Amino acid sequence: MFENLEDILIKYEDLNAELASPDVTSDQNRFRKLMKEQSELTPLVEAYTAYKRANQDIEDSLMMLEEENDEEMRDMLKEELSNAKKTVAELEETIKILLLPKDPNDDKNVIVEIRAGAGGDEAALFAAELFRMYTHYAEARRWRVEVVNADETGIGGMKEVEFMVTGQGAYSVLKYESGVHRVQRVPETESGGRIHTSTASVAVMPEAEDVEVHIDEKDIRIDVMRASGNGGQCNPNLFVGGISTRDWNAINNDPNYPLNNKAINGEYPPGSTFKIVTGSAAFELNKVTLNELIYDGGYHPLVPTMGNAGGEVLGWLSFIKGLAMSDNVYFYELGYRVGIDAIAKYARIYGFGEPTGIDLEGESGGLVASKQVKLDIWNEGWRLGDTFNAAIGQGFNLSTPLQLAVMLSCVANGGIKHQPYLVDSFLNPDGSVAGKPERNESKHIDVSQRTIDYMRDGMSATTEAGGTASYFASLPRKVAGKTGTAENPHGRDHGLFVAYGPVEDPELVVVAIVEQGGYGSSSAGPIVYEAFEEYYRLKGWMPPEPTKEELEAMARVAAAQKALAEKTERMKQEALADKKAQEALAKAKAEAEEELKKELGDKKSGKDTKKKSKSEKKKSKKKKDKDNED
Repeated sequence: MFENLEDILIKYEDLNAELASPDVTSDQNRFRKLMKEQSELTPLVEAYTAYKRANQDIEDSLMMLEEENDEEMRDMLKEELSNAKKTVAELEETIKILLLPKDPNDDKNVIVEIRAGAGGDEAALFAAELFRMYTHYAEARRWRVEVVNADETGIGGMKEVEFMVTGQGAYSVLKYESGVHRVQRVPETESGGRIHTSTASVAVMPEAEDVEVHIDEKDIRIDVMRASGNGGQCNPNLFVGGISTRDWNAINNDPNYPLNNKAINGEYPPGSTFKIVTGSAAFELNKVTLNELIYDGGYHPLVPTMGNAGGEVLGWLSFIKGLAMSDNVYFYELGYRVGIDAIAKYARIYGFGEPTGIDLEGESGGLVASKQVKLDIWNEGWRLGDTFNAAIGQGFNLSTPLQLAVMLSCVANGGIKHQPYLVDSFLNPDGSVAGKPERNESKHIDVSQRTIDYMRDGMSATTEAGGTASYFASLPRKVAGKTGTAENPHGRDHGLFVAYGPVEDPELVVVAIVEQGGYGSSSAGPIVYEAFEEYYRLKGWMPPEPTKEELEAMARVAAAQKALAEKTERMKQEALADKKAQEALAKAKAEAEEELKKELGDKKSGKDTKKKSKSEKKKSKKKKDKDNED
């Protein structure tokens, strides 16, 4: 290393000599080129010169120590020797850094684009604060800032802003700012005092140089493709050869934020999918048994304000039934038994709270709820209600879709945690493997096989009759899943669904999040169902698609069945009408007969009264005649 430095020192001296030459000073282009080269070498030459001086000081101090007998002088020499050795060590590190290969873009000006992400108006305010921060920093460095485009909100925020920073070394400093920035705070737009999480994306790009490129028409191939479903990212072909202003503005103004890779940087409360973590903690710490029954009366007795959605009461529940029905009260109780520290521990075991390590830029780490997190954000102590929220994946918990996929894969493959990746290997032109990217080795997480099996059984029950996603039972091979609904302070709740399959030999993990979709079983679940349906179709496990003739025959049968059903319904209605008419006739006849009987009864009663009256008169006359004879 130091032999090369001697060569650099000689080159530096030659540069100084050239710069002093009248021929160079008269050629401004050459002079600027040599001055730039000299300025680049100056920090390294100064560090190396200081390094040589410090080494010389060490040699001189050692030589004087051997000759010096005075103790006071020897102490001074020892102190100088110690300082010189520290200086040498520091300069060695500095020289190593200065010798690192330089990014060819480091000296370029930069274009910075800041765009508000999740968080609505608060995210726009955060984006505006980032813009002001970068502007002040650039001014402090005496760089020039020029706004290219800005979309401001009415309350001082910015949906997006693009600006150019012009100055020496601007890209070398600002390039590390690229990525997703996040803030958690009580925003100015929040009247209830609740904490919000807002994000903003920052893209830092070096200013492009003007180049002339000749492209042969024979080398051009135009491919036209269409996605198989709605949504997705923007068309990457738009960036090939430079994107037009119209397309760039269309992408930036898209309310769906297509440049945000939400699979790795979208942070959402995991909702009830997190109950796998809480359940694992409870079993690993022996706080519950598989068949123990816990009563759900619609709320938890220790915090009566916290219960199930809509006040639903599910009664006595075992773990399998509690997970399959996604019962909140059951998992409140498990959270109470294990405590927040254990929940946080097992959340990290499953991979929450840190990036997964996928080979993509801008991955977020999410957030694991803990006492320290609340203390840092709100400066408040932890409460039992916070533990209840954490136990069902709400509150301070935040996760990315990819983190949920990693958690689910641990359950699906028996507790093995793999690092996700895009690139498997690098190939040579002949097809042989040139190398593989470095990644963490797969390992078994610190959760027993017994507990993993319980989680698998509970997720399998979710997609069976009585579970929250029983419609998955119609697939030809069994899928295990878990629904989730994540609270969203900015609108409707987010819907989540995670699943793996086939259960007997898992091959696929699918995670779906529908922003502001409501209940996960009805919003995200059908999306996951279609994904498995298509995967099973590709594997040849789905029943064959009917032919055109079969479809026509099925249509005719369906039409005939419909006509028969309609005719049967009409006959039923007619029969019912006839029956009602007969009943009405019978009732009228019965009423008439009753009236006739009553009338006849009244007449008979009148005759009997007359007969009785005549009989009594005869008896009275006979008695009177007898009395007269006497």
